[in-house]
Amino acid sequence: MAETIVALIRGAVELTGDPVPVAVGSVFRVWKEGRIDAYVSALFTARLRIIGHPAKIAARDGEGNLVEPPPTPIAAQQWIAVALDNEDVADLLIFFGRADTWFDLYKTIEMAEKIEEGEHALTAIFPRLKLAKTTANSHRHACRYLRGYVPPTLLSFSEAYEVVRDAVSAVLKART
Repeated sequence: MAETIVALIRGAVELTGDPVPVAVGSVFRVWKEGRIDAYVSALFTARLRIIGHPAKIAARDGEGNLVEPPPTPIAAQQWIAVALDNEDVADLLIFFGRADTWFDLYKTIEMAEKIEEGEHALTAIFPRLKLAKTTANSHRHACRYLRGYVPPTLLSFSEAYEVVRDAVSAVLKART
């Protein structure tokens, strides 16, 4: 379970943008009711960029005492929470978190399409996603020039990655 949670964290962290190296020593799951589950220690390298935190609102009760609002989970925490209850979302985050090859980028696109119930819903919003998928598919086959469709223009890996990242973010935002 710890390896899965670490993979989910890596995927969520990758979606945050321009991450820097981070080491994770232990994984804990804190439930709404306050219960804490501790998982086996794990160590991995990820990239993380802290963009900021949600603004705090000062509220007072009827007697004028300052009341702290409950913490608001950031998007990455919300995505992980959804992934813990939805295997398809978990697979999407895991594939995206390790998408440093054309194969994993292609599998990420497939999972996003599965969650959205088809490719047409996503390509309507992200028209370059079809080109990213076709490019990834042509690169992941060893003899791409001998069989299968090769688009006249191919995206670079970084271009395809950005298109996929935007699509994955949209898919996850629709579920949180």
